[in-house]
Amino acid sequence: MKKVLKIHGMNCLHCAKAVENILCELGASNVEISLKNKEVRYEGQICIITCREMLESLGYELRR
Repeated sequence: MKKVLKIHGMNCLHCAKAVENILCELGASNVEISLKNKEVRYEGQICIITCREMLESLGYELRR
């Protein structure tokens, strides 16, 4: 089952790749990104707190 995250500030392909890299680094797989909806769908277990911190360090905001 895929999980969904809303990410504010993700506006371009460069942003999408940066977010995908963070999620994969944290152990997510099958990452799908929708720039239109500012959504990321992924499989696997990740630490949301670490994910939030890493995204915020790049200027993004995680919304659940």
